[in-house]
Amino acid sequence: MDENELLKKLLWPLVFTSMIASMAGIALMLRNNETVRVRDVFAAAMASIAACVIVYLLLAGYLAESPYLLYGVSSLAGAGGASTLDLLFIVARKQLAKRGLLDEPQSSEPDGSGEE
Repeated sequence: MDENELLKKLLWPLVFTSMIASMAGIALMLRNNETVRVRDVFAAAMASIAACVIVYLLLAGYLAESPYLLYGVSSLAGAGGASTLDLLFIVARKQLAKRGLLDEPQSSEPDGSGEE
């Protein structure tokens, strides 16, 4: 197998699948209707790409005969990667706040008291 074939068979599908996973992870993050920072978008994209690449490389040998299934599974793993990372950060923040190591940020939602 020459270098060009290797590039076509492995690298370009991985890049394409990573892009789809990244977009899916960002889309899931944007559905929360919260304030979105550039750092959050970048973190969601990187988490999605990492999950996608890991699943793609783990399953590439098993699903070589059905590449579209491999692309779909990898993309779904990437979409879940951003959500999983977000959940881990939320749990870590709550645990640190419970132990007094982190100040809980003030909520931007009104509490109904009439004060602003």
